[in-house]
Amino acid sequence: MIDSHRLKPLLALSLVVMMLGMSASIGITEDSVPNEESELPQVIEPRATHGGLNIPGSTAGSVYSASTVLASWNYTCVVLNTNGMKCWGGGAMGRLGDGNWDNSVYPVTVQLGNNAGISTATEVGAGLSHHTCAMMTDSTLQCWGEDWNGQNGHGSGGGFHGGDGTPVVVNMPTGRTALTVTNGGHHTCSIMDNSSLWCWGRGGTGQLGTGTLADQNIPVLVSLPPNSSPIAVSAGWDSTCVILQNNTGMCTGWNSNGQLGDGTQENTSTFTPMSVLPPNSNLSAISMGVSHTCGLLKNGSIYCWGNNANGQLGDNTTESRNDSSVQVILPAGRTAITVDAGMHHSCAILDDNSAVCWGDNEYGQIGDDTTTDRLTPTAISFPGGIGVATISAGRVHTCAIVMNGSVYCWGAHHIGQLGNGLGVDSDIPMYVNLSTGGQIHHASLGERDLDDDGILSIFDDTPYPPPVCPMGQYVVGYECIEASPGNYTPTSGMSEQFPCPAGTYQPASGQASCYDAPLGHYVPSNSSISAMTCLAGTFQNQTGQTSCIDAPPGTYANADAASEPVMCGIGLYQPLSGQTSCLVSDAGYFVETEGQTEQIACEVGTYQPGTGRSDCFRAEEGHYVSQEAAIEQTECEAGTYANERGSSECKLADPGHYVGSMAAAAQTACAPGEYQPQSSQTSCLTTEAGHQNPDIGSTDMIPCEAGNYQHETGRTYCLAADPGSYVPAPAASAQIECPAGTYSQESASTSCIDADAGYHIPESGSTDQIECVAGTYSSDAGSTVCASADPGYYVLSKQATSQIACDAGSYQTESGATGCLQATPGHYVESSASDSQVSCLAGTYQAEAGKTSCITAPPGTYAAEESSTTVENCGPGNYQPDSGQSSCLEAEVGHIVDSHGATEQTACEAGTYQSLAGQTECETASPGSYAASPGSAEATPCSPGTYQPMFGADSCRLASKDHFVELEGAISQTPCPSGSSQTNEGQSSCVVNVDNSLPIEMIAIGGVVVLALVGFMLTRGKSEPEPVPQRRRRPPKGARRKRKRSESARKEVEDQNKWGRPTEDSGGEEE
Repeated sequence: MIDSHRLKPLLALSLVVMMLGMSASIGITEDSVPNEESELPQVIEPRATHGGLNIPGSTAGSVYSASTVLASWNYTCVVLNTNGMKCWGGGAMGRLGDGNWDNSVYPVTVQLGNNAGISTATEVGAGLSHHTCAMMTDSTLQCWGEDWNGQNGHGSGGGFHGGDGTPVVVNMPTGRTALTVTNGGHHTCSIMDNSSLWCWGRGGTGQLGTGTLADQNIPVLVSLPPNSSPIAVSAGWDSTCVILQNNTGMCTGWNSNGQLGDGTQENTSTFTPMSVLPPNSNLSAISMGVSHTCGLLKNGSIYCWGNNANGQLGDNTTESRNDSSVQVILPAGRTAITVDAGMHHSCAILDDNSAVCWGDNEYGQIGDDTTTDRLTPTAISFPGGIGVATISAGRVHTCAIVMNGSVYCWGAHHIGQLGNGLGVDSDIPMYVNLSTGGQIHHASLGERDLDDDGILSIFDDTPYPPPVCPMGQYVVGYECIEASPGNYTPTSGMSEQFPCPAGTYQPASGQASCYDAPLGHYVPSNSSISAMTCLAGTFQNQTGQTSCIDAPPGTYANADAASEPVMCGIGLYQPLSGQTSCLVSDAGYFVETEGQTEQIACEVGTYQPGTGRSDCFRAEEGHYVSQEAAIEQTECEAGTYANERGSSECKLADPGHYVGSMAAAAQTACAPGEYQPQSSQTSCLTTEAGHQNPDIGSTDMIPCEAGNYQHETGRTYCLAADPGSYVPAPAASAQIECPAGTYSQESASTSCIDADAGYHIPESGSTDQIECVAGTYSSDAGSTVCASADPGYYVLSKQATSQIACDAGSYQTESGATGCLQATPGHYVESSASDSQVSCLAGTYQAEAGKTSCITAPPGTYAAEESSTTVENCGPGNYQPDSGQSSCLEAEVGHIVDSHGATEQTACEAGTYQSLAGQTECETASPGSYAASPGSAEATPCSPGTYQPMFGADSCRLASKDHFVELEGAISQTPCPSGSSQTNEGQSSCVVNVDNSLPIEMIAIGGVVVLALVGFMLTRGKSEPEPVPQRRRRPPKGARRKRKRSESARKEVEDQNKWGRPTEDSGGEEE
């Protein structure tokens, strides 16, 4: 960069040369570049083309003004007063729009309309970019320069628009025209005439706000919140921000430095509300740089956020603000009207039309004659102190249009972006000559105050010019309002209404004039909607007056709106003359005739509230007057009344009546359902529950009789108790349900009826009793349930009052039975009310049903088991001598039973025997044996010396003489062998004969012994043998067995008791 101290002499020399050239040459060729300082004096003088502007200037991106200067990426463009355009500086990619890519240190003409469209422009888009868009005078758009991403919006992209480096027409949305346009680094956005936002070009960081990252080579509609519309738009390098009609902001796109103001550093592809501004902030303008953003609030303060490496946020720090904003420190007492953000510096126009810049100043782009970065707004000086209309901060240079349309630029000039032809940087504003070929040009200026109300449009709630309203109306905002009553608007195009002056009035709206007050009336003040009547005692005999005239002495005005005075009349008196009115008789007094000099007091019972009266009023009904000269009647208090006029006192309301309000002319009888026992009452009492008052005028309430009730208050009747309910006493407020066990069939019952015996009532509120069904009974009145018949009992029919015991011979195991069960055969029921039958015991039986006992089995029979229905006869071999036995006895040994049903056994006869029990016949004694007596249990073998050749013998035979029987059981005897002999009978052997003859004595003794032995043996042979015990069948368990001793056994015992058992000493043998 060239040193500023070296630059100043060069600049001064250049100015001298330019002035000499201007004075030496009156005519200038079209290609020459004259100095315009002679045409543009350094004072605040508007050019002729700007004379019609209210407040010249613009705010970039706002729909309320057209921006006419662009300091961009190393080049500058401006809209001329002729609506043409010139650009200068870097021309790469056709950025200057003149048809080539050459840089230019002087302004060159933009070839508007070269490809299509018109050639006149009203606005150049703001923003740091490699392309430029302009809004034409027909509100279409043309763009030129770089077009790699379709940012020129004509439907194709690649390099620049197509080859000739001149503007192309943007493919506008169908039926739409533009209100403003802004250029971003590689994209473009425009607000259309229907308040919609359209963007096109590069979308890689979401800067188009379409929700995608796709590029667009023609305008596409951007979605904003419902019912919102943009009023300003600013395209940053790769970001975009808008201001909505509610003065809130939204941004989209690149956000690495927090420049979107949403409190994050995240990119977004849809518009996101700002959150970094103070609460309730109202944005009026916004400008995006490369990585920072500044917003102008409606109160004139500026807030910035994002990158602050060079102090471009203006808060006297270099601290970046990624999630918050800071307020720019403006000069004391000043507010801003415009803000514009460059790459790393920012600029603003203040409310005194001065300009300030802050931030990066490496190339002098701050304009304060230094190259020192400025952390707070720093003032910029212009020749003559002229005010600044528009300012634009570029990459490293700045340009402004001052109030007379002159253009100044400062900062870097390495490729001609200052347009001064010198090719050197400048750290102070340098004038840019826009004239060529003898034609004097200057910059076009936008309008900041569209409605000429002295408020900048960006701050104005109603920024556009209002309509011209007809007479009788005036404009408020953008609406014609009719002049309100009491006001008028005499001509058209008025912005306010005028009040009707005193003496005039206007009752209607939308009027162009007012009415004079008529005779007898006046209008004392402005803005009246009606004339006021002259009151009695005054008059007015002229129109359009502001007051009334007092009546002269001796006269008065007896009515309102009097146009002339009259004499005092009845009710008036005046002892003096020269008064403005007659004296009016006082309240409480009257004057009966004209010309009276005194007034008369009203009597008791009368009153007069007015003045100037000719008589008094009698107290009306409901009122009374208790003293003279009363000015008013007194209302009878509530609880009292007066039913005659002229009363001096009120009557008390009678019992059964009331007076509920003041001024009653009559008492009111208490309505049915009400009563009042006292006098002088203001209301009646509501009849209580349990009572009734059917008639009017009741002095007491009537209790409901027993059997009736009333559950509500204020009733004229009582309710009869419903069937199933009762009311036992008077004054009942509720009926009572009959409790369980009782009922009532009739209404109005005073008590309930107990359920009869044989009936029951299980629930309360019953209207009838329920009969007990068969199997159940109720023995008491008032039963709630019927009892089931107990086991052993039954109830045969319904309505039973008791249960019946089952008779003896019958029983019942279940409860609730309707009958009894007969005892089944083999069983019996001995007593009544039995709940079970009894089985007949073994030894007894019962063949029939319904019996009370069992039958004992007779002798010769038995009943072996319990519950027997029959008996069985004892079979052959068995007998039973006793009754009631469960089994039979077996015939004992030595005995038999040869028939059925035997009651005794039979002993075997002598010569027979039976060794087994339970036999039906006896065995005959075999030869060689005998059965000596009846009942023998066995046959006895004949002993040695005896024998028996016959069956059925009851004894054995003795061996004969000379015979013997050696063994027992012999069936025959054996003769003694030869040489032997036996002289005795019954011997078991023979004796060998001996030759020696025995003495006769020995033979005789031997004979005697033998005879004695034979006699003994014969005696033993005739005696009964020892009985053998008989076996008996074991009787059943529990049965009694009667044992009968056999006759032979009994005899044997007797014999033994008598004789004893035989012994050897007795000479006998034991068998």
